[in-house]
Amino acid sequence: MSNISIPYQFLNGKELSNCGTDTLVIDTTNSILCGQKYFTLRIIEISNGVTTFEYNGDSYGVSSLSTDDVIILLDSAFVCPNNYCNSQITSFDWTLTPLTGDEWISQTIVNEVVSVQPDLIYSITAITVNGTPYGILPHVIWTDSVDGNASTHVADYIDSIIEYLATLSIPQYLGAVNKANNGVADNLDGTGLLKLYFVAGTTVTITINEPTTPINGTFTSGTLTTYMLTLLLEDTSTMSDGDVLSQTNYQISDGLTIIGNKTTPDALLVPYNIFCDCGLDINNNWILNEIAVTQNSCVNNNVCTGWISTEDIEDAIQNRNTKTGTSVN
Repeated sequence: MSNISIPYQFLNGKELSNCGTDTLVIDTTNSILCGQKYFTLRIIEISNGVTTFEYNGDSYGVSSLSTDDVIILLDSAFVCPNNYCNSQITSFDWTLTPLTGDEWISQTIVNEVVSVQPDLIYSITAITVNGTPYGILPHVIWTDSVDGNASTHVADYIDSIIEYLATLSIPQYLGAVNKANNGVADNLDGTGLLKLYFVAGTTVTITINEPTTPINGTFTSGTLTTYMLTLLLEDTSTMSDGDVLSQTNYQISDGLTIIGNKTTPDALLVPYNIFCDCGLDINNNWILNEIAVTQNSCVNNNVCTGWISTEDIEDAIQNRNTKTGTSVN
């Protein structure tokens, strides 16, 4: 196979002098990249019209070609000369699906921070979901004299609420997000710091009470919100005659974090989940890769790449629209 030439305008994050263009020549004479050596040559970022890829420890930014054109050039470097595998073409479809639920937001669930705080005892006095009561109430969730003052340990205090809810096995309960920090000068009475998520359409009543103060905390609203995105990757590859797919290696990345799955033939990944710090950066384009492993170990056209734009990611989260696409072939 002939060498592959890729024009680039940025090297290791810096624009070339005089806004010029240089050319990277990838020598494929000995098929050094063929097969599965993906991490030797890979796209690491798509941003502001620049597609950046890594090769032999350097990063190259391309603004003169579209991202799809760069992908086609890079993937061609993985092709190996192998006559009996010439008809193999690796490809996939992707579907980005928002999972939604109702978001309930805390209102005045803890005493405000003041110069002198008395020791208080906070209890949950009501939990009703779709008309069904839960828990043995009132249930003490925090005792200042034992646990520390809740007004200055508000993150820990909110964690205790979440932990208790998790023990009740409420079918409609999806999860919670704690936005608080300990030791803050203004804890906003806990307003807006705890967000609870339930199946859409669920009616919820939760009350937190401290009888010696005017605290009568509740949760309001029920705004439909995307709490998770799932990404389905479905193999659509063409196999060479007499060959079958034995494994698919999928990888998705925001340029820094990589999520992967080895399976056959399809994979369902979770690149976004508000309940954990375990997904990809939604402000970056996402890069998708598949490496096909076959029964006859065909390494001709066994790598393919696709990408999801930040606009599609935002539309899926904010507008709850399912997005679809294919690998670039």
